[in-house]
Amino acid sequence: MLTREDKQREMMKHHRDKHHYHQKRKAGYDDVLERERIRVESDLFSIVAILGILFGLLFLSPNITGNVIGSGNDSSNIVGITLLIMGLIAGFAYFKRR
Repeated sequence: MLTREDKQREMMKHHRDKHHYHQKRKAGYDDVLERERIRVESDLFSIVAILGILFGLLFLSPNITGNVIGSGNDSSNIVGITLLIMGLIAGFAYFKRR
């Protein structure tokens, strides 16, 4: 038969084990969240890279083809260059993470 002290020791051991279990479970959950965050960032970098390069080239296409006579679209040049640079930076970040 267990004495009162033995029962208290068993109860303390149970609480300690339960606390340790929840700490390990939380650590595993944090690892899952970190992997998911990295995956989402990677997907975001790839989407920004592709769209940035495509829309950058779209806005710069009149300048690339030479159809710039009388266009006067300096704002589209700035937007195109900005999008192209954003796309290149995002693409570099995407491939650097892989």
